Amino acid sequence: MLEFMSLIATIALAEVGDKTQISILLLSTQTRRPIKLLLGVFAAFLVVDGVAVVFGSMMKQILPAYILRIFGSLMFMILGIFILIGWRSREQTNIERIFKNSFTVGFSATFLAEWCDKTQISTCVLATRFNYLEVFAAAMTALIMISISTMILGRMMLKRISEEKMLKISGVGFLLVGILFLLL
Repeated sequence: MLEFMSLIATIALAEVGDKTQISILLLSTQTRRPIKLLLGVFAAFLVVDGVAVVFGSMMKQILPAYILRIFGSLMFMILGIFILIGWRSREQTNIERIFKNSFTVGFSATFLAEWCDKTQISTCVLATRFNYLEVFAAAMTALIMISISTMILGRMMLKRISEEKMLKISGVGFLLVGILFLLL
């Protein structure tokens, strides 16, 4: 049990302050359906970190990391631009209006942000040293706990900050995440 708890702590620490967590925070302020968003995020974690556990360090041979990095970067920057354009035109532009589905945007953003990420790599490395099923269960537990906490924080921010300011912050935030995604 102590080993399982330490696996959860290790993976949770790898996720704190990560671009995936930042994108979940930003997305949570842009949706009226946080449960669908959370389900999309969790589904992406299941896929990406499940692959990490199964295939370990062979990820880079399946799909080059630079392709995912460029694609993910562009996606975040485009989202930021759409949000900022909607704010400037006084039209309520948010993630749901662009994608029409919180699940899809949660899955897509998390899938792209998490691929070849420090959390996925950590999960992969842990799977080489510990029971892969325990690592997978610990990863899913840690990632869903961090995601729920992050979404709650995002929803609390939305209650305290005007929607107009939150749109500005989200738009600029997505642009910055896109740039960081490309650089890191």
